[in-house]
Amino acid sequence: MTESQPPRRRAPGMSPDQRRAMIIRAALPLLATHGAAVTTAQVARAAGIGEATVFRAFPDKDALLDAAVAEALRPDTVLAELAAIPLDQPLADRLTAAATALLAHLGRLGAVLAVAHTAGRPGRGRRAPGVAGDHPPGARDEAATATRAAVATLFAPEGDRLRLPADRLAALFLAVLLPGRPPLADDPPTPAELVDLFLHGALAPAAPEETMTVTLNHTIVPARDHHAAARFFAEVMGLPVLPPAGRHGHFAPVRVNDQLTLDFMSLSAPEGYHVAFDVDPATFDAILARLRATSVPYGSEPGAPDNGRTDHPLCARGLFFRDDAGNLYEVMSPA
Repeated sequence: MTESQPPRRRAPGMSPDQRRAMIIRAALPLLATHGAAVTTAQVARAAGIGEATVFRAFPDKDALLDAAVAEALRPDTVLAELAAIPLDQPLADRLTAAATALLAHLGRLGAVLAVAHTAGRPGRGRRAPGVAGDHPPGARDEAATATRAAVATLFAPEGDRLRLPADRLAALFLAVLLPGRPPLADDPPTPAELVDLFLHGALAPAAPEETMTVTLNHTIVPARDHHAAARFFAEVMGLPVLPPAGRHGHFAPVRVNDQLTLDFMSLSAPEGYHVAFDVDPATFDAILARLRATSVPYGSEPGAPDNGRTDHPLCARGLFFRDDAGNLYEVMSPA
């Protein structure tokens, strides 16, 4: 009882070169799977042709194997895959796709060359005349140059952020991805370049976006006498009183820091505000010393600003004190 065979179709109308190329494409995955044990009958079935058609294209199985090796050495397929990577993808996705294609190409090439070696054919170089995939002298360098250029194209959209020229980054990328297979034998990456790439990457830091920062410029503090209130606050806090401000000089400003001033303004019936400050431990010690020296009451809670304590509920040390208009000042220190 014979094994049933799938129906064969008549070989389509092709030129001899096209038919040979079609047979080679069918043979390559079979060689990777079955190795040198693959038969011409299996190749014929994969190609959907009769086995006799295989022998009309190639004198024997060895000639087919030679042609398959030559085809595996050609970079056409992987170059097409690299060219098909969309440039609008993020750079990481582009390079991941490139690495996947290149490693798959290398895997196919390695499988076919291993078959050739097993069959005892490395270096024979015998090919059927006109077989697609002939590898003329210098083709390897040309293939490496084309691969490097294709990878360089993937870096192009980030041109203004690249730390090195795109062509050089492509060479480094290939050197890292395919160690032992330099992209150009006459221009290998230096150890310093590889270390720099490892430490600092391919892209320069993105320029920070220009954004408007919101800061508090000044706030008005009510007072019975704005000059006296400003002097009292400034003396306790160790801050400078600035010259009168406002159209009629009705503000007594105290400079708190480079961004903020408290502008004291006299009112007939001021209602006290609450203003809080973070200070460092040394500044806190100085403020506490001035309060004690001038006998100004202070305390650890807003409801008890005269209990003489600094065990603040929200920080390591803190205190509250008031002025004569009822403004409640809070000072907090981390230690």
